[in-house]
Amino acid sequence: MKTEQMVLSALDKVTSFQTVSDKPEVISLCNQDGQPLMTLEKKADPEVSLSDLSGEWAVELVNGKKIVGTADVAPFIGFNLDESRIYGNVGCNTINGALTQEDGKPNSLKFGNVAATMMMCPDMETETIVLNALNETRRFSMKDGKVYLLGENGNELLVLKKQ
Repeated sequence: MKTEQMVLSALDKVTSFQTVSDKPEVISLCNQDGQPLMTLEKKADPEVSLSDLSGEWAVELVNGKKIVGTADVAPFIGFNLDESRIYGNVGCNTINGALTQEDGKPNSLKFGNVAATMMMCPDMETETIVLNALNETRRFSMKDGKVYLLGENGNELLVLKKQ
């Protein structure tokens, strides 16, 4: 409790922050006189590997919301790592596309040339938001057996659960 009280007391006095030279992942929270009250270091992403994505994953959430609609098929995304491709279904139409990673960044992930069949479906809205989320994906993380596809700023786009 003592540590918690000290942290909360310091946070009440924070009026600004400053970066720590040559360490962009570290900032100091400062009081009104510019004096550092505490230093924070960005938490590293847990170690992940592209091989963790192998197989098929049901789409559980899109932009933080459960998929509700009249989809003919539950949306899912499959990862074919041998061919660096994705496949799946976004509710009615099937999808295929490429997946790539940035060298040296094991949690980076980007989908390219994602194509969908063009059947007219009763729930095109679900398909559109899933496809948009795939286009915005830049990295992924894993927690509690789920995959989180994240945007440029770390915003959660899709949550996937192993089928």
